[in-house]
Amino acid sequence: MLWAGWREEAGIMNDTFQRRLGAAVGAAWWTVLVWWLLLLASWCGSMAVMHIRPAWVLGMLGEGVTWLDVQMMYLWLIGSFKVMGIVAALVALFLTLWHRRLGRLTGM
Repeated sequence: MLWAGWREEAGIMNDTFQRRLGAAVGAAWWTVLVWWLLLLASWCGSMAVMHIRPAWVLGMLGEGVTWLDVQMMYLWLIGSFKVMGIVAALVALFLTLWHRRLGRLTGM
């Protein structure tokens, strides 16, 4: 009984909210796609730098830095970037499931 009244009172606000949530879902998935493309480009760049090993990279990072240090830094940076990408994908998945559930409840 209570839920039937809720569906009738939902009205325009839920329709507007659902459209905005759908737009947020699309934006979230595009953000995740761009995030992973940047990760791929960063990984390819790091592999190229580690293969070529230009002297200016060590000069830019300072004295006493070795290629092993640079490799560990790249590993940590790309690993943390990947973890943040996974979190962004989970947020996008949550928004997608919420949008689908809201659509089922309101009958849209």
